[in-house]
Amino acid sequence: MESGIPQKKNVEIVDEQIMEVQLSLFGADTPDKNFEPLEANFLNQFTDDYVLSATHLDNYLECPVKFYYRNLLQIPSAKTGPLSFGNAIHKALELFFKFMLKDPDKNYPDLQQMVGWFKMEMDRNRDSFTVEDFTKNMEYGSEKVLPKLYGTFLPEWEANKNREPEKNLANVVVNNVPIKGKLDQLVFLDKDTVNVIDFKTGKFNTEKKKTLQPPKPDSDKEEEKFGGNYWRQVAFYHLLVNNDPLHHYRVISGEMFFVEPDKDGKFKREKIFVNDNELSFMEQLIADVYHKIKNHEFSEGCGKDNCEWCNFNKFYIRKELYRSAGLMSGDEE
Repeated sequence: MESGIPQKKNVEIVDEQIMEVQLSLFGADTPDKNFEPLEANFLNQFTDDYVLSATHLDNYLECPVKFYYRNLLQIPSAKTGPLSFGNAIHKALELFFKFMLKDPDKNYPDLQQMVGWFKMEMDRNRDSFTVEDFTKNMEYGSEKVLPKLYGTFLPEWEANKNREPEKNLANVVVNNVPIKGKLDQLVFLDKDTVNVIDFKTGKFNTEKKKTLQPPKPDSDKEEEKFGGNYWRQVAFYHLLVNNDPLHHYRVISGEMFFVEPDKDGKFKREKIFVNDNELSFMEQLIADVYHKIKNHEFSEGCGKDNCEWCNFNKFYIRKELYRSAGLMSGDEE
């Protein structure tokens, strides 16, 4: 006679079955179905007073679905080690220049203070790293990057202290589009003429060089048609600064300043000069992207295999198809 007590059974799931499920969720057989954003009236709460930034422009051009999740709905992403390291370097530089501006004698702080700010910011974001990576990045930043940067460029920084770090600009309108931005540093060459500096972490390489190229509107390649994202950033800053109603600055150049030395201990700095035709191109690009955002055009993503947001949509679409077919476990009859 059976006891009525549930009996334990060993059930084996073969690799082929696991693979079948994985492919059905994430594989290339996902139907070609566009993502459907939230209801328009609800989305209007996010887009009615929307103001475009250079980062948002880049994200939309890269993938409208990415923009939709990250910038419009503001779904948080996990902190990463490289991002937190870059933020710590930026914070150290920001406080370094702000200290000088507040000092009565306009003296820069010493290297030890700069490194201290870096370490403080790294400690605040310790959870972004493994124990090993935290130690490695802490040593790299405090013993190699910042000392080399300080020793190399302090004479230049001393020669021109007319700088404004972390400049926020808002209430700027270009081609009937409201735009905003935060610039790492304005360096004044005279009373009104400026060079915009953007500090970049990460080693300069061939891929980085592509990001500095101006647009080729007739190209079939998306990455060439709209220009590299660093070029677009500089062009965006030109328009942002030159159209700021509160100041009368004129940008003559933008500079990508790579703060990590190469294997020879040298730093790469790339100046970008944007001509009038390129600024007109940028004005039109800003208007086109802004109007697509206002029209809620987010349904078609980039479709790249490594796009986390497109892959999420593939999973979501497949899940809904399973649910509608009654194949999802736990569905009600």
